[in-house]
Amino acid sequence: MTQLEDYYNDLLNKYDFEKPLEAGRIGRIIHEELEKFLCDAKNPAIYCNGKHTKNLLSDFVFELRKVKIIIDNYAQGGGSGYKIITKDDIKAEHVDAIVVSSYNYMSQIVKELEEEHPEVKVLNIYDKLRNHGIVLHSNYYYGIHPYHNYHYLNQLQCELLNSDKKNETYFKIINKYIHIKDFKSAIRYCREAFDFTSKSQYEQMATDLEKIYALELEYIYNINENNVLMLCLDGLRGQDVNAILLPQIYKCFKDNWINYSNTYSYSTSTYESLVPAYSENTDMNTKYYEYNYVDGVNCRFVKKALEQQRDIYFYSDGAHYVEQEKIHYSEVPKTISQMLWDFIIDAQNVDNGLFYIHGMYETHFAFLNPYTQAPLIAEGTALLFDLLPVKGGKLRTDYVQQHDDALRYLDDVMAPFLERVNCNVVFYADHGNLLMDKYSTLSDIKKEYLQCGEEWLRIPFFIKNKTRKNGTCKKLHSIMSINDVVISLLENREYNPLDNTYIKIGRSEIYNPDFKKLYKLLGEEKRLQAFEGFIFSDGFKLVVYADGHAELYDLADNELFDARKIEYLLKIVAQDITVMGS
Repeated sequence: MTQLEDYYNDLLNKYDFEKPLEAGRIGRIIHEELEKFLCDAKNPAIYCNGKHTKNLLSDFVFELRKVKIIIDNYAQGGGSGYKIITKDDIKAEHVDAIVVSSYNYMSQIVKELEEEHPEVKVLNIYDKLRNHGIVLHSNYYYGIHPYHNYHYLNQLQCELLNSDKKNETYFKIINKYIHIKDFKSAIRYCREAFDFTSKSQYEQMATDLEKIYALELEYIYNINENNVLMLCLDGLRGQDVNAILLPQIYKCFKDNWINYSNTYSYSTSTYESLVPAYSENTDMNTKYYEYNYVDGVNCRFVKKALEQQRDIYFYSDGAHYVEQEKIHYSEVPKTISQMLWDFIIDAQNVDNGLFYIHGMYETHFAFLNPYTQAPLIAEGTALLFDLLPVKGGKLRTDYVQQHDDALRYLDDVMAPFLERVNCNVVFYADHGNLLMDKYSTLSDIKKEYLQCGEEWLRIPFFIKNKTRKNGTCKKLHSIMSINDVVISLLENREYNPLDNTYIKIGRSEIYNPDFKKLYKLLGEEKRLQAFEGFIFSDGFKLVVYADGHAELYDLADNELFDARKIEYLLKIVAQDITVMGS
């Protein structure tokens, strides 16, 4: 155990703070059990339609892709893309597998299903966790998941404004920030608590936290420069890295990093972007989109790292992205401050490592953070789902504000790290994101929101490399080059991108029932089908659908009705079109 970890544990004991819960392998076990349970199911369903199901569908969207039915005896059936039925309809709907999505009523529901529908297989995820030695006393996400942690902080900070027990509330806020390893925010609340209560305990607490935070920053400096870090922030748009939203990070990048300012993701979702990028496979005939990981033998940067006898660490929410037996996986959903802490601790004893951090919750919808002052929306899969009739047909909150608050928080948490880290780093996103004004309705959804608009595809891409201090490369660039980038960092040489005439993008057919409902309401069902796209260095974007239909756009997402240009560009990219055979 490091001195930093000792200081942390001493702090918890000194002030009698609650200890953070140990999440173990909860997310990974649920992932594996869902995959195993649903692999042969023809018509599976989820039982219950509450918050537990919303979190499950968000956390395990890929694993639950087959589910089109939700069983709920009290919910209204209209307006959702999922078919809502009662338990009396299970036989008529030919349901053959049920994932029970409840903690409080799990035993009761499972017992009823086993008695009334013995022919239907049933999954109790909490039983499966117990079989692995993990006994939970509440929902799987309670107390440990970033959804819960940020929502709890938001609640406490809202309470603080009107509470007559401010001392107690301050203590809880500080405790939670310490849990998620955000010492900078904890110090700020200690100072505020001391100013309000005049209790010397808070002044001493701030002093102790400052020592821990100073040591953490020192540990960042101490990370061996021979290590390499891949830092992916899920859903961060290229346009987000600016002097207004991320002023500290923006300055750091401008001064000391190389900006590949014209970089595109491969797709509009995580797995469909990263699986092709990490495996360098965009052939839809191989059905790469049916996988949520790449075999290590098909990932060049992992093979190079192993060839160099590097230790490899992946920090994610349970997804592996690349499967290789020698990779050390951290499989617990965590905030970005927790992930950075884990990396800093692990890297102290590694002088020849490859580290991969996949930050999820602050930059991906619903943009979780502790800075939002209004009640925080802390769950959900996609912003557009709010506009479904069953969800009220309007956005539940001001997501633009929540997004901007999340980036301000990210700037405060990550800038000190990015300013101090000395090893080679690539900072990027897997895809962009979509934001809409808080008063938006169904009629405000633009066509480009439904396929491959620039907001979805343009991503930040920065490299910190000892061979070159800073600069900007404006060449047309793609996340598909990530293997070349990481290998250049592993070999400590400058990365020189190709002069691309065009780059490729793609997306498989949409399977999510809520998206299908949304597209139908908009009369845009043809955009549910798979497509491949080609972005050209002279500013054109060609989109080819599975049925052979092609469309042309400029890079402002304006459609161009130029049949001759479409025909000309189709000839150029003909050898790269695989969507019509998939």
